[in-house]
Amino acid sequence: MSALINKITTWDKNLFNKVFELSHKTIKIKKFFRFISWTANGPLYPIISIVLILFNSKIGFEILKIGFFGFSIELPIYLIMKNSIKRQRPTVAKQYQQQFYKIDVFSFPSGHTGGAFLVAYILSSFFPYLSFFFFSWSSLVAISRVYTGVHYPTDVFFGAIWGILCGIVTINLFY
Repeated sequence: MSALINKITTWDKNLFNKVFELSHKTIKIKKFFRFISWTANGPLYPIISIVLILFNSKIGFEILKIGFFGFSIELPIYLIMKNSIKRQRPTVAKQYQQQFYKIDVFSFPSGHTGGAFLVAYILSSFFPYLSFFFFSWSSLVAISRVYTGVHYPTDVFFGAIWGILCGIVTINLFY
């Protein structure tokens, strides 16, 4: 089992290094991924609901309610996992200069990615014809977290799984 974990860890670090090295190639792509990462900050999620309430109050309030319960499940368990596992961020482990923003030192799982996939799942449940857009955005959030040097690929992979699982549970309980 430890041999498998070592192989995964080696693959994870090698892929991170390749993606992170790309971040030094062009400023436009760096700014794009920084913006994408910013879109997954928590304060934007209620704003989405407010906009939806203005267009269709019934759906908007339902999405707000489900989102509230979804994050009520996702956030506490995410924080327990993150503070129990205590995986150092790649920029800390490799002593890269943090080039984008100040963050905590633990990386597993990715909270931005988990939240983005939770939101994508909830919105796709209401607007299935836009699922491709929602999951493309959440996938770009995951890529941005590796590209900006704050997560390993497995951090965002498990963050995505966690977000989707929380979405499934929330939709089945409250919708």
